[in-house]
Amino acid sequence: HHPIQDIHVREVIKEGDVYTNKIIGTALTSHADAYWAECDM
Repeated sequence: HHPIQDIHVREVIKEGDVYTNKIIGTALTSHADAYWAECDM
């Protein structure tokens, strides 16, 4: 219930007539919930 994931920085850009989500970079790598140890599940 506590995913470990990368958090990406994105920017919406216009390419021609289409708006696209572009990844600018990675803000956090293998980010986990800081409170996972307190979960009784």
